[in-house]
Amino acid sequence: MAVVVLAIGIGLCSFMFSIIYGVYFRGLSLPEAESVLEVYETRVERNQLQRGVPIQNLADVRERQTSFEGLVGSYGGTVNVAGVDEPIRLQGSFTSANTFSVLRVEPFLGRGFAPGDDAPGAPPNIVLAYATWRDRFGGDRTILGRDVRVNGEPGTVIGVMPEGFDYPGLIEVWLPLRDDPLEFVRGQGGRYLSVTGRLADGVTRDQAQMEMARIAQQLEAEHPSFNEGMGIRLYTPVEANMEAELNLIFGAMMFAVVCVLLVACANVASLLLARASMRTKEAGLRVAMGGSRLQVMLPFFAEALVLAAAGALLGVLIAWVGVGWFDEVTSPARTGRPSYMLFQIDTPILLFVVAIAVLTAFIAGVAPAYQMSRTDVSTILKDEARGSSGLLVGRLTRGLVVVEVALSVALLVGAGLMTKSIVNVGRTTYPFETRSVFTARVGLFPSDYPEVQDRQRFWAELSEELGALPDASAAGLSEYL
Repeated sequence: MAVVVLAIGIGLCSFMFSIIYGVYFRGLSLPEAESVLEVYETRVERNQLQRGVPIQNLADVRERQTSFEGLVGSYGGTVNVAGVDEPIRLQGSFTSANTFSVLRVEPFLGRGFAPGDDAPGAPPNIVLAYATWRDRFGGDRTILGRDVRVNGEPGTVIGVMPEGFDYPGLIEVWLPLRDDPLEFVRGQGGRYLSVTGRLADGVTRDQAQMEMARIAQQLEAEHPSFNEGMGIRLYTPVEANMEAELNLIFGAMMFAVVCVLLVACANVASLLLARASMRTKEAGLRVAMGGSRLQVMLPFFAEALVLAAAGALLGVLIAWVGVGWFDEVTSPARTGRPSYMLFQIDTPILLFVVAIAVLTAFIAGVAPAYQMSRTDVSTILKDEARGSSGLLVGRLTRGLVVVEVALSVALLVGAGLMTKSIVNVGRTTYPFETRSVFTARVGLFPSDYPEVQDRQRFWAELSEELGALPDASAAGLSEYL
């Protein structure tokens, strides 16, 4: 019984630690990943702490900064590739030519982008993700150099990235970012980009942050109407993907499983107390023969450690099954979670299990060991008839029961509130009728609409025609819904 109880407590605790480790500590699987940072603009007075960087500002920051080896600008979008067996639609990243060199990742096949590949007017050469190459092109090595049409333009497949690499996440193909930062005046056009950089050798994050703050002040002074209140803040990729709500949820879940482990320890302590009450004479003999209090306590700690070790082995099995299930149901393809959040039982998790097993043995063994060390030798040795009644365990046992009930009630209340919250999320209602509202997504190829005036004319005509439909009461356009 003790082994099963400890297995549940240790297994749940290990499972939850695996999730937290995968979310917060595993990080990117890149060379020297600790020096990779994400760069965001801020507008504190508008409560905007993670805002994309306008392409014009990125060009200025690149020229003035010295803290980074290089800065990568990118944005995500749909990519249609034709010229193969059948046209396919992929999730793409339009990114700077220095992307792979800054991230220090070499292609599995072919080459990455070279300087000039992202120049305005350059052909849209593409680099495939490994999974895309394997699943969509059958792992065909002759794909390199093949001419294809990319969003209506002629391009070439130049490389395949290694397996597992999909930065910045769920990317199936990479294209060069060929936008001209001088095409638009600030505030009158141009993309907002996600920006990533790698710290130069010997530069700390704090030093880079100070330099970015100085550059932000310069850009605000030079372009006050566009950059009013502007700041620049650096994040690690993990920090950029974490929200306060998630931190609160994971903290609450970890607290809950720790409470479960404490309940398990209290249960086992009660069992060991009952077992120890049968061994009062043994403790008395040890003391009578000159044993110290520590020598009397050690055997009980040792027994608790054996039980905890057996529970840890079974707990690892429980955690392994749970973590595998959790990784499957929250896979990036299903939930869009960042691909670096890998959930598995590996060395850090096993070390945690060993540590928690030792701690559990101490917590579960301390009560009976301490009680045995306080045994009155003369009373026990004089009373041959005393068995389980020789050890006054009643008060301690009742105290353990009170602790178990208190923790259990707290867990039940927390579980009830969390369940209610989940149910309420599923019942979210909108302040408008949704059954008659429809959305559609439209993208324009630059080859078909090369000028901004052409694109604006298309959107104006589309809005007018949608609003004129006899069954439509209203129609609207938005960059982001």
